[in-house]
Amino acid sequence: MIEPQLVVHEDAESLAAEVASRLLERLERLQEQGGTARVCLTGGTIADAIHREVARRAADSRVDWSRVALWWGDERFVAANSPDRNAVQAAKALLDLVPLSPANVHPVPSSDDVKTVEDAAEAYTVAMRAAG
Repeated sequence: MIEPQLVVHEDAESLAAEVASRLLERLERLQEQGGTARVCLTGGTIADAIHREVARRAADSRVDWSRVALWWGDERFVAANSPDRNAVQAAKALLDLVPLSPANVHPVPSSDDVKTVEDAAEAYTVAMRAAG
């Protein structure tokens, strides 16, 4: 178990840099143990900065991006190509810039895919359970 820490950063840039470093290091360690690493993404300004920093550092890391599965912890129930979707934000900042396996990217269903937000939540629950 990892003990929680409180770390204060002077600005968003230094926070994004540290989170990117820690994430890449953690992914490397998990992959050394075998298997696929699972990461839960969010959206927002700081998430966007972190995604960009991870993408910038990705080539210098030992992360095998084909063994990284991405899920979302939150998403807006809008059209799949809406700029308001966290998945669209993440694609521009990270997903389109690293060699992820499309089968390992698991966006929340959009309003194009299902009729209601409840249907989206149910479909995502089923997908997450199926993935373990």
